Amino acid sequence: MSTMTLHLSESTRAKLDALAHRLDVRPEALAEKALQFYLDEEALIIASIEAGIADADAGRFVSDAVVEGFFARFNDGTLAK
Repeated sequence: MSTMTLHLSESTRAKLDALAHRLDVRPEALAEKALQFYLDEEALIIASIEAGIADADAGRFVSDAVVEGFFARFNDGTLAK
């Protein structure tokens, strides 16, 4: 394991400390867990974007009929049944 110094705003540090206290864990452990969660989520988002770009580059698009059908299900911002 390696060490890294983070500079947190006072409000972020207070939130981290409060949640760590409620969960009965060390703030450092909670910060590591939160950072790992963020990194994993960002990696998934980037992979999805790259897959979409690859599909578009390969000419794979959703047809106009499918898109129109999707939006036809909505009526004044609510999902029509």
